[in-house]
Amino acid sequence: MTAIAPSTAATTRARERAARARRRAVTSVWHRAALVVLPAGALLSLGAAFGPVWVVRAGVLAALVTAAVVLWLCRQELAEARADHAVRSDRAAADHRSARARTERVAAAAAQQAERTLAERETSIATLEHRVGELYAESVALSGRNHDLTIRLQLCEDELARLTALTAERPDGLRGEAGAAEAEPTAEVRPLPRRVLREPAQPDPGWDNLEVDVS
Repeated sequence: MTAIAPSTAATTRARERAARARRRAVTSVWHRAALVVLPAGALLSLGAAFGPVWVVRAGVLAALVTAAVVLWLCRQELAEARADHAVRSDRAAADHRSARARTERVAAAAAQQAERTLAERETSIATLEHRVGELYAESVALSGRNHDLTIRLQLCEDELARLTALTAERPDGLRGEAGAAEAEPTAEVRPLPRRVLREPAQPDPGWDNLEVDVS
């Protein structure tokens, strides 16, 4: 359904206002005429009732003419009222069509905006679901690494506790073993006899009698 153009609607409203002004002017003339005809006819009819026969007949004729004129005025007034009602109905229908067209345009724009918003939200939901999957996979991997590191840490703590316990149980024994290990190389060293130190070294007679064949 197409809406009425603004310029066309303004022109139509101006024409309607001019027609209503003309009808009001014509209606006022008819009202003035009726106000003149009705009292005049009534007076003539009343005056004719007390006169001779021809005057009575003229009064009856005046009454008939007055009735005919009033009937014609009523018909004209009714026709103008119907025409004015038709114009108002047409204008109301045009306004209704225009309002309906505007409502349809607004509804269509709102529907398009809602569809775009829904599509954007669906895209965002898909992106977030993908990101959640990635984070869940990373969480599983980190949980596995955390389990391995926890086991290694527990082993290190157990080894540290064992070594600490051994050190606490044998501190004196370890010190004694360390002292024995330091004294062991010097325990095998014995002093030379004093006579050997005081007497000079004598040459070995075997070296003088040794003959060397160099041929």
